[in-house]
Amino acid sequence: MSRAPRRGARSSRARVAPVRGRRASFGATLLAIVAFVLCAASAPAHAQEGGVKQTPPSSEASAEADRLFREARRLIDDKRYDQACPMLAESQRLDPAGGTALTLALCHQAAGRLATAVRAFEAALTFAERDRRADRAKVARDAIASLTPTLSHLTLRLEPGVAALEGLHVELDGVPLEPGDFDVARPIDGGSHEVVARAPGRQGVNLRFPARVREDELDLTVPWMPPLAAEEKPAPLPLPVAPAKPAEPAPAPPPSRTVRTAVTIGAFGVALVGGVAATWLGLSARADDAEADDLCPDTPCSNEDARREAWMATAATGIAIAGAVTGAVLLFTWPSDGAAAASTGRSGWSISAGARGVALRGAF
Repeated sequence: MSRAPRRGARSSRARVAPVRGRRASFGATLLAIVAFVLCAASAPAHAQEGGVKQTPPSSEASAEADRLFREARRLIDDKRYDQACPMLAESQRLDPAGGTALTLALCHQAAGRLATAVRAFEAALTFAERDRRADRAKVARDAIASLTPTLSHLTLRLEPGVAALEGLHVELDGVPLEPGDFDVARPIDGGSHEVVARAPGRQGVNLRFPARVREDELDLTVPWMPPLAAEEKPAPLPLPVAPAKPAEPAPAPPPSRTVRTAVTIGAFGVALVGGVAATWLGLSARADDAEADDLCPDTPCSNEDARREAWMATAATGIAIAGAVTGAVLLFTWPSDGAAAASTGRSGWSISAGARGVALRGAF
């Protein structure tokens, strides 16, 4: 069975840019070998391995793989290896082929990812031996033999006790590592790398480090991962407290006894003065009226003085009554409890009746 024309083009006419090595002639020699191998007659597209025919990919997958291969070849011509290599890897995944595998290995080598290139050359060698392509097998073997002694290596170790952590998960550049990957020098590409270690309930570890493209020997240890600090429990919320009632205003202190005594005496004094004034004015008005009658025996005559004095006597009488009533109210409502008396050292007013009349007693 022969390859389809489109697939044959991907296998036999791929071109790879010159690859730079430690010697100036390495790239030119490698390019000549690759051109010779890829321009040779292509083998059957899906050869038998061990007498078992592989299942061919679908027409859609084969067409997409061919498109990616052609685009990657164009990028390789422009030395844009970082974009070309992922396209070649996807093309190989969709429709595995020996030519694509070898081109992918050469792409990684040209990009300076030597450890990845060696692994890709090993895969390409498997395809070449399966397809009985001695030309491709020679290119792969020569590349592996020349690159392997120049590779950089990383030996990753675990600090004592880390390997026993339950649920330990360690990754190198996003690729999970198995227990057998530790304490072993493994080839590593040049550039920046990162080791990430995680375990449930433990503080994570992130280790970033650079590596040279060639002949760099690195030894890295994943340190002890202490347990995470216990989460602090939030402080209990305080119980709600009823808002305090506003303090009631203190009752106004009762008027002092001195003031009350003065007001009482004043009220009785007003009553006394009013009574005296009313009596005097009343008598004066009566006298003026009698004098007017003597002057006018036959006809009544007007006496303005008597009328004015009579009006004033009436007003004085009202004032005297008001003063007497005020004094009496203050007198009869005077506090006379023992506590009040003890606090002031004075007793209250009192009224007593006897055979000789009414007696008013008090101290102030």
